[in-house]
Amino acid sequence: MLLPPPETKLPGAPGKPADRFAGRTPQVPALRFAAIGIAVVLFGVLDLVMILLLPGRQRGVAALFSILGAAVILLTLPLLLSFFERQQEQIEQQSREIETLHAMDTAIASELELPRLLEVAVKNAVRAVDGEAAGVTLFHPGTGKLVAEEYSAVGQGVSGIERLRAITRTGRVSHEDLWEALVVPLSVGNDIARISDKRSETPFSGSIGGEPTGYLTAARRRPAAKAFTETDRMLLEALGGTVDVAVANVRALQAARDAVWMKDELAKERRVAQALTEGLLPDIPRQVGRLRFAKRYEAQGDEALVGGDIYDLFPLGAGRGGVVIADVSGKGLAAAKKTAMVKYSLRSYAREHASPGEVLARLNTALFDEPDLTGFVTLLYGVLDVHDVSFHYASAGHETPILRRSDGRYEFLEPTGLVLGAAPEQGYETHRYMLAPGDGLLLYTDGLTEARSATDGKLLEIEGVLRILEQNRQNSDATSVPDVLWASLNQYTGGRMRDDMALLWLECLLPSDGD
Repeated sequence: MLLPPPETKLPGAPGKPADRFAGRTPQVPALRFAAIGIAVVLFGVLDLVMILLLPGRQRGVAALFSILGAAVILLTLPLLLSFFERQQEQIEQQSREIETLHAMDTAIASELELPRLLEVAVKNAVRAVDGEAAGVTLFHPGTGKLVAEEYSAVGQGVSGIERLRAITRTGRVSHEDLWEALVVPLSVGNDIARISDKRSETPFSGSIGGEPTGYLTAARRRPAAKAFTETDRMLLEALGGTVDVAVANVRALQAARDAVWMKDELAKERRVAQALTEGLLPDIPRQVGRLRFAKRYEAQGDEALVGGDIYDLFPLGAGRGGVVIADVSGKGLAAAKKTAMVKYSLRSYAREHASPGEVLARLNTALFDEPDLTGFVTLLYGVLDVHDVSFHYASAGHETPILRRSDGRYEFLEPTGLVLGAAPEQGYETHRYMLAPGDGLLLYTDGLTEARSATDGKLLEIEGVLRILEQNRQNSDATSVPDVLWASLNQYTGGRMRDDMALLWLECLLPSDGD
């Protein structure tokens, strides 16, 4: 066992001598001899008094037994003192070892950065077992890939270091190796148990429920090196347990730092996305000609105040207006950036092409050719003509709009092409519907139909939307339909919406409603 010199100061205990028992051993035997000598003298005086009190004929026999007893004491006293001294030295040796181990544990556990922690660990491994070299490796718990390693092998040459690295990375050493080595598996994140690995010639501790996540090695060069003892092995295992705990603490600290950083980044993202909200989700006019409009938007994610859903209503001139409802994959800032491109690119193409199908074809090509954008977009784009109250539309895989006729019948506007960005050179058909007075058209994203019941977990689906519309048909006007849907949806889900939702309702007014 390599112990610090009497005046060495151990890490983690500033100003404290490493050997608290220095100078104590020489004084203890002298004190013992003095105490025993005093006891013998007192015993002799007492024995002499007892002899003198005896009758004359018995004094000779008593004196003989006293002399024999004194002789036995004098003969056995050195043996007893030697035995007691060895016991005392063993106790002091164990005390020094415990003190040293405690100081090493403190030095390792006090490190908060992984590279420095591993450096301290290998230096203390060399010191603990009086070795010539040491190494430590750490592997990723999931993939098994090497993530960090450190070695202390001063003056051992390239071949010696390479062999030490091979032993420490694999945890295996043979009796023919140039190193006499102790190998202790590290089990950061695993349950540790002390077992003997039958696959190796060196017994060492292992892990139950998972492969070792690293190794701690201490080594001496053969053939001059003395063999490691069982005490050396136990001490290295104790240090390995300290390294396990210290590495887990470092990883937990790093995870906490990453969480704080991520929280700050999300806060920045929320602020940026909030700034984009005003442009992406504009106010829409309450009424244009004989058409009245209402909308509702609800974002459910914590990433930002805007998700990937969007609605838009913009003028095209000559009594025509563009209507958009879309769902862009993703959330937060990334979705907001893609949504901004979709919105403004569509507006640009809408002013160049009268056909909604041609607008979607151009937009699909733009999204497919954009390398920085990933994921797909479902979108419905239509053109409203206020003169004849017609609706021309093309749908790129979007949710089926619901057309409620004034007589209570329902019609569904089916998709006319694939989602945007899935494949190049896609074609989109344009369909045309006429709106009569009292007709209403509901455009929505999948947050509406995919809402789940708070009682049985069933999806609302289109049938549920139709049921809500029918139940509230007589109690709502054109401007309140989205709010009625939202209130019913909250009741259906128990207030636990999981996805963003955008609603856009347009209704052709009856002549009696006026402008």
